[in-house]
Amino acid sequence: MYEDAVNECTSSASRMGSSGVQIVCVSLGILGLVGTIVCCAIPRWKVTAFTGQSIVIAQSVEEGLWMNCVVQSTGQQQCKKYDSLLMLSADLQAARGMVIISCMLCSLCLLTLFAGADFTTCVESESAKAKISLVAGIGLILGGLLVIIPVSWSAHNTVRDFNDPLVVASRKRELGACIFVGWAAGGLLILAGGLLCCFSKRGGGRSEAEDGARRRAEDGARRRTERGGGRSEAEDGARRRTERGGGRSEAEDGARRRTEDGARRRTERGGGRSEEEDGARRRTERGGGRRTERGGGRRTERGEEEHDG
Repeated sequence: MYEDAVNECTSSASRMGSSGVQIVCVSLGILGLVGTIVCCAIPRWKVTAFTGQSIVIAQSVEEGLWMNCVVQSTGQQQCKKYDSLLMLSADLQAARGMVIISCMLCSLCLLTLFAGADFTTCVESESAKAKISLVAGIGLILGGLLVIIPVSWSAHNTVRDFNDPLVVASRKRELGACIFVGWAAGGLLILAGGLLCCFSKRGGGRSEAEDGARRRAEDGARRRTERGGGRSEAEDGARRRTERGGGRSEAEDGARRRTEDGARRRTERGGGRSEEEDGARRRTERGGGRRTERGGGRRTERGEEEHDG
């Protein structure tokens, strides 16, 4: 009982710790997903660089994945979508697909993590929860990489063009805000996925041990229940046999009583017959004595007559 209580407390503490880590990972994943969506939607990947002798800063050009915008110093903004995908550079073309895939993958992984987390009851098996957490962590890591790769690629091209003396000053661009947001979002997603992978392995080992212990406990309880049922059946059978034996003993007592009564009656009858036999034997003995006396007297008289003659 003491060991069971200790094991239950240990498992409860481990589940609470795992639940806390999963809540932190969910929060980091949500922040990373929001940053990825912002990075995908806002046209701030490249902005105009004011270099050289130009003092005209009345307007700036901002470029994104889906459109480019011209922002006036008065606050007015005019945006235009790209006429063709082929007009974009290779880094922005790749960034479109990779960022969209990252958003979809992160959303799916967060939903999967919610379904298999320790603080939800969608899945009952502890080992299945650990596997689901591991899969969600790997997905978040992949989503973070899919954000960091295009952002880093675009940043590299921007810095290269800015330092290239052959590029005219009006074509030079600086790093926009979405580049930094993309790096932060990718870092959060990778951090969340790494924590999930690390703690899901520990939780999986513990959950398998807990599942094995729970299964052994259930098997032992079932066996004890079966043994208790067998004993109760045996006791019922013994009680029934005892009751039957009690009935048989009463029947035997009745039979024994009847036997004794019959024996006593036969004995009484035999006693009457023995008195009659004694009387007959006595009468027989008396008759024999009389016949003997008569025969002896006759032989005596015959002998006297012979002697006289």
